[in-house]
Parts: sequence; structure tokens; C-alpha cells
Amino acid sequence: MGLTAASFCQDLSTVVIPSEDELYDAFILGEIDYYQYLRLKEILIHGIDSSDFHLLDEIPNLSFFVTPRTTTTDLLTGEQQAAFIRTEPAGGRYSSFVMYRHYREVEAPGRYGYRNSYGAKLGDCWSFTLQLQREYSGRERIISRHIGYQNRRSIVREVRLGSYTRRLGLGTVFGYHGKLLASSNRISNESLLFPDYGGLNGAYGRVVSRGMMVEGLMSVMRDSDYSLLSSGLLVAFDAGNVRPGLLLGRNVLRRRSTGETVADVKYGLTSRLDYDGGHTSLEFCLQSGERRGWGAVVVEGGIDPGATQLRYALWFYGDEYIDLTGGSKAGNVHSREELATLEFDYSAKRTGQKGCLLRSLVPLDANTNLINSFIYAMRNTDSVDVQFLGGVERTVGPGLMIRLDYLNKARRRTDAADGGTVVKQRSRGETIFTAGDLRVRSYIAYNTETGKYDNLSVFVNLKLKTQNTGAWDLWSNASRINLGRGGIDYWYGYLRHSQALDDHLEGAVKLGHTYNRHAGLRHLTTFSFELRAAI
Repeated sequence: MGLTAASFCQDLSTVVIPSEDELYDAFILGEIDYYQYLRLKEILIHGIDSSDFHLLDEIPNLSFFVTPRTTTTDLLTGEQQAAFIRTEPAGGRYSSFVMYRHYREVEAPGRYGYRNSYGAKLGDCWSFTLQLQREYSGRERIISRHIGYQNRRSIVREVRLGSYTRRLGLGTVFGYHGKLLASSNRISNESLLFPDYGGLNGAYGRVVSRGMMVEGLMSVMRDSDYSLLSSGLLVAFDAGNVRPGLLLGRNVLRRRSTGETVADVKYGLTSRLDYDGGHTSLEFCLQSGERRGWGAVVVEGGIDPGATQLRYALWFYGDEYIDLTGGSKAGNVHSREELATLEFDYSAKRTGQKGCLLRSLVPLDANTNLINSFIYAMRNTDSVDVQFLGGVERTVGPGLMIRLDYLNKARRRTDAADGGTVVKQRSRGETIFTAGDLRVRSYIAYNTETGKYDNLSVFVNLKLKTQNTGAWDLWSNASRINLGRGGIDYWYGYLRHSQALDDHLEGAVKLGHTYNRHAGLRHLTTFSFELRAAI
């Protein structure tokens, strides 16, 4: 199956993705669509830290809410976000690291790739990173580079030059959209100036003084056909329980061959209200330039009555909303939009969309939690997604936890080839057992989908870590056991071993295998090794 295959769009999921290999596996199975695959691959490579927690919005089943008060999470959420959280390089106050990862397909010796990452933490405030990557196709380029400064005790809190992603306010004006333009196919001056990165490329700064915060950004991206020049500003005030702010953003898209331009200008208000037991944030923006009118209204917040947690979000985007740099809440309902003046075609998921999100975690007793999530997203009347995920998890003894959950996703596309509504359902029982250095996670799931045979999924993941033998990770996912004609339609598994070679050097090897009954090459074996050195 190729990367252009159709898939079932979603925002709720029970899938855990520990690396890029399992991300591709999720794409092939239709757990994520092509646009999610591209964005999540990039986020996995770069990782998430405290400065870009908004990227959790891109991960199925996770959702970032501004400064959440909660310090606990449910079992599934913790598993799903673990691989995306960036860890600091070892080595103390002055540290640097080098990482090299090589991967190849065993059946096709010419299909291989690599990724090099270099980074340094200089003192308490300065950092530097550079990443290069070669894909299986042979495409080789720089995918990011940055120099950064952060100091919580200074008026100038942060400065970043190069590749970065930031969300101003709730993101209706600026956030993480993903790649809009193409990039160089080789390592060159063009690749250095304009890396293959879906965030921003330029400069960012944040200043805090006397109850006022100012964030400003500039970015320039280009390919052989188009260039995009962006600038944004947020001025926010701390007035006790209320924190209002003013937003301004401008994008100028230019067709390089003709010199024609299109301007997208947005300006708006953002505000956060903290109250006893919760918080609410509101943001709206207006739009001028190429398309005039109201742009978007987004509300998100949380209520914490005792140990219970409730998170909510509402969003309304105008039919003329230009989604070039938006990063605010939205369901995964995509459309192809065009700026006809420049003959520029791009993927947008916010234009014309309306929706809501509700999440709750309710402790039933000291050992039992009830978890529910609901998403409704609609664009016009021909594209509607309704999704529900409910579950209960319980600690039943020392080292043993069980989880039962149910996922229902209904998608209506009146203009799709299937011509109507598709419903997917998944009922699942999961256990996690921990004994000393051994951790075993397993589940069995019953899956149904409109127009397809019912199937079972049987999953087992064993992790063993000791001081002498290192860390062993065995993964087996028979994700499609066909109940109509019998047999396994799809299976993916791997064995990974990592070992600290000394105090500053760690190595890892991974052998993976995929069986796909419906692919031309039914058996595919991959091999990779990784070295990471910290000083």
C-alpha cells in the first residue's frame, strides 16, 4: 500500500506509537491518515518539550490545554505521549550530544536511510541543534537547525533563531500547521537556509516585564515556486485572574515566477480566566487582506472539582478562513483549499469547520478511574466526524493494572467514493503487568468496520531492563486476524536491544518484520542501529 492510500481520519485512538516504524504501521492500517502521518513523523523526530506542548494536539487521543492544572493522567494517555516527549541530553551543565541512526530494508539492499542529530547545551541558557536525514528514496537534506536562548530569570525569557514552532495564544493566528511548501532534495545552501520542516523558519522572541508579556515571530519559507513570509505579535497582560491579550499576524504568499502576492492578515483578542476549580480561555480573530470577514472563535478550558478532571473545547471557523499558519483546536476533517490568484493548492482542516471536544477522568475509588472522550467535527454538511472513547482502568493488585475501553468513530462524506457513512468500532481489554525489571503490556481487541469483515487484534509488548544485559523490547501486533475467511491479514513485530557502552555512549539495534497478506511484497524485514554519545 502506498502513501497516497485512503484512510479513516480520526482524533481519538487507542494506538500507542513508540517510534517512526510503528507510526508507518499505524498509517498502513488506517489508524492515521496521510497528513497525520507526515506531521507525526516530524514531531517524533524533533520531540516535544515545555516550549511546544501545543504539538500534543496533533497526536491522536491527546489534546493540549493551556497550562492544565492536572498532575495525573490515565494509563493510555501516558503511554501515547511517552515517545513524543523530548529528553534532555546527559552530561551535566555543559553538554553536547551526537546521534546517528541507520535503517534499511533487508529485502532491498539499495533502500536505506539515516538520520544525524547534533546538539549542545551551553551553560544554563544556550542550546544548538542540527539534524540531517536521508530517506529510503535517496532524498537527503537538512531537516532543522536552531540556536536558542532561554532564561526564566531574565526580562528576555527566550530567543530562538532557525527552525522552531510556537503557538501564539490559542493558535488561530499562529501555531503548527505542517508543511506547506516543498524543500530541497539534497544537502546544500538552499537546504541550510530553508530546511524540510513544517514549523517556522526565522526568529522568535519572548519578553516578560511588569505584568506584561510580548511574543514576536518572523518566518520565511520558500521552494522553487512559492515563498511565504510570516510575522506575528502577541501582547498579553497579567491582571490577576484575567490575562487578556492582543494578537496580530500577517502572511504574504508570493508566486516567485510572476511576483504576484496574496496577503492574509489576522488580528484578534485572546484571554484566559482562572477561577476556583478551573480555567477558561477564549480567542477570536478577524481576517483581512485576500479574504475579509470573521476568521475564527475558539474556546478551551478545564474544570477540576476535586479529583475529577474535565477538559473542553469549542471551535468555529469561517468559510473564508485561510489556514496557512493556524494551529488551534480542530477535528481531523481535511479539505483542499485554493488561493486562485496564485494557483496555490493546500490542505486545510480548519476552513469552514465547527466542532467540540470533551474529555473527563472520574475516580470511582482509590484504584479505579472512568475515562471518556467525545469529539464532534463538521465542515458544511457533507463532512462530519463523530467519535467517542470510553474506558475504565483499575489497579487490581501489586504490579497489575487492567483497562477496558470502547471506541466508536463515525465518518460521513457525501462526496466520497464509498458514498455515505462509515462506522468503525473497537472493544478492547488491556493488562499491564510489572514485576521487578520486567514489564508486559498486552491487549485483545474486537474490531468492526462498515463494509469489511470483523477482525481481532492481539498485541503483546515485553520490556526487560537490567544493568548487565541492557534493555530488551519485544513487540508483536497481530492487528488483523480476519474472522470472515480466517488467518492473519496483517502482523508487525520487532525485537530491539539497547545497551549503555560506557557512561556517555549508548547503542541500540532493532530488527522488525511486517506481514501483509494484501501487499505485493508480503514479507518485509527492516534493520536499524543507533548510536548516541553525550559529553
